[in-house]
Amino acid sequence: MPDPPGFAEDILARRDEERQFLVQLIDGSKIDDYELSVPIKAELRKYQKEGISWMAFLAKFQLHGILCDGSSNSY
Repeated sequence: MPDPPGFAEDILARRDEERQFLVQLIDGSKIDDYELSVPIKAELRKYQKEGISWMAFLAKFQLHGILCDGSSNSY
């Protein structure tokens, strides 16, 4: 569908940003990989990297969240 005539460029740009946000929010696999700014002496697992990227995504949009590791076997 074409853009409506006469819409300001800043409105169209904002729409594209919001569209990207919603796609990433709905489908976590679309979130950009986050690169750690400090070196760590560890090999992160895939789910840990995804968790860091998810938290960076939330921070970018001033949202809040927590990560939980449900794989613990201690009861």
